[in-house]
Amino acid sequence: MSDDTGQFKAESVHQIGILVKEDPEELCKEWEKLFGISGWQIVKLGNMFKLALVDFNGVQLELAQPLEGESYHKEHVEKYGNTGLHHICFPVADVAAETKKFEEQGGKVLTLMPGCAYIQFPKAGNVIIELIPKRD
Repeated sequence: MSDDTGQFKAESVHQIGILVKEDPEELCKEWEKLFGISGWQIVKLGNMFKLALVDFNGVQLELAQPLEGESYHKEHVEKYGNTGLHHICFPVADVAAETKKFEEQGGKVLTLMPGCAYIQFPKAGNVIIELIPKRD
């Protein structure tokens, strides 16, 4: 959400995403053993992704493994392997409008789909954010 000056003001974090090469179903077992985080759900998004998702005090943790097809996610994992934090997800009122504002501020749009955008910020340590529609 932007304030009156057009400056983005994060209201909440929806998700912390970690991109992985390994099977997230196996990795979430390690997370449970090491960190005590349980209740993971395994979700497959067609042949593109396998996800392990869990609600952690109101913030969704996501372990995402890209599978088949071309995507910047798959290229990232193939190039860098497991790198830890991949993105922080913010809910916004208008994904396209906020994406455009971030692009004007030097953000590099990695992916823009209906209802979702990934943007990288070279001036902020190459952090990647995901924008999704805010749910009422």
